[in-house]
Amino acid sequence: MTKRLDQFFAASREAIHTPAYADQNGDKFREELLTYTGKDAYQKCAAQMAVFTSIGGAQDGLVASCRMIVKTLRQRAGIALALNPGLKDIATAIRGRTQAVLRNPTPYEAPRH
Repeated sequence: MTKRLDQFFAASREAIHTPAYADQNGDKFREELLTYTGKDAYQKCAAQMAVFTSIGGAQDGLVASCRMIVKTLRQRAGIALALNPGLKDIATAIRGRTQAVLRNPTPYEAPRH
């Protein structure tokens, strides 16, 4: 299951770009478009902002995929514990780590036991 995290990241890598790329695009916007008043200002700004929304959308998708894997790991650790109480230490550690990764869980993700 954890290898899926690497697979999702590899598949999204090109679309999420690097922080330096996003910073470079921000600088380009500030230099070229922040005070631009030409008739095509809207179109130019929209094209530049599409870069940012594309990066953000790819990041959101990657985060959602990773959260789903972590939630699945948490659930499977609980099921394994229910089926084999001897796995208590390992399952408890996995559930604790996954909960830490989820940091801001929705109410149904929060630990209840």
